[in-house]
Amino acid sequence: MLLSRRFIPQLAALAVLALLPVLLHSYLGHRRDECADPFRLVPSSNVGAKAERDAYMKAHLSAFQWREGKVKGGDGAPTLDYSIVRSYEAKKLYYLIERRLLKVEPDEEKRVSASVDGVTLPIRTLRFDPKPGSRTGRLAAYLLVYDGEPVDDPYRIQLLSAPSNLVLGALPMTAFFVIATLEVDEAERVRARQIEWLEQSWRNYRSICFP
Repeated sequence: MLLSRRFIPQLAALAVLALLPVLLHSYLGHRRDECADPFRLVPSSNVGAKAERDAYMKAHLSAFQWREGKVKGGDGAPTLDYSIVRSYEAKKLYYLIERRLLKVEPDEEKRVSASVDGVTLPIRTLRFDPKPGSRTGRLAAYLLVYDGEPVDDPYRIQLLSAPSNLVLGALPMTAFFVIATLEVDEAERVRARQIEWLEQSWRNYRSICFP
């Protein structure tokens, strides 16, 4: 069907309007942040970090905001090491994040659930067995958060959010990651502390980002 010439300017204008969000968000990299105060959520981002660690986090996780620290032990419990990482490249956080942070594969990976104020937190737990001749292993756990909600199935989240990201701009994914080195018989107590830390991290996230 032939198009009347008098409609060509209008159609051209509509085409430009339709392509504008794609140009802004896909090619120019326009981004959003669901958090009301991201620098309170992850304070002093990168401050004191070694240059090589900063470069590693950016290269391997596309991190735009990150922090690492320690939760001091007590009553015989070991210290927990944590990482909070925020990235607009969601796949780099949910796809083998433990291999990227720790550079080694876990011997066991499971999913457990915790409940905070009626919200179910899908937590991934990791176990790294002691090396031969050693009684010291490692336990890790992490929680992924996207657009104000805990992430159960990151692949599904990314697929469902693709249209809105294209039109409105990308949102970051946040990972709360915690790990401890421990003796074999400490596993149950350490795991409980890790889940408690993730539960508190979720509370902090909600209170800071959605006051």
